[in-house]
Amino acid sequence: MIAFAQNNPNIDLPPFVETKRGILGLNNLRPESPYDREMRLAYEAIVREDYFDAIANFQDALALRPNDEYATAAYLNILDLINGTNEGSSRYDRYMKAGYQASGAGSYHLALIHFNKALQERPEDSYAMTAIGNIRSYLALDQNDSNE
Repeated sequence: MIAFAQNNPNIDLPPFVETKRGILGLNNLRPESPYDREMRLAYEAIVREDYFDAIANFQDALALRPNDEYATAAYLNILDLINGTNEGSSRYDRYMKAGYQASGAGSYHLALIHFNKALQERPEDSYAMTAIGNIRSYLALDQNDSNE
């Protein structure tokens, strides 16, 4: 049916089909990846103005691809929106705030990523280095607790 519909210009097809396993594009019929699913859900949450769900989905996407620039930028933009952060804030400030936000939520791996990015923006910055040291301590404690 899909092949027939694709070859018949009189039949309109949606660009994708939603299934129980995810979204299938009619051009490639590939299941949606977990990362793509989280990003899609985050953007859908933004449309609904449910920014806390959007943050959760962007965090899940970043857990799957920790260095992804798109998910990082989107995550930081939503944090700015929620926190009323001045758009003129530096990348360093945004990374530090995102690190503290992730740390407060117990997402230590994500916090470490953000603090490391802040350190890249300002090498030798004592605040970023202290935050990284603290997060590494929390991760070590978590590791010790799971080994007992």
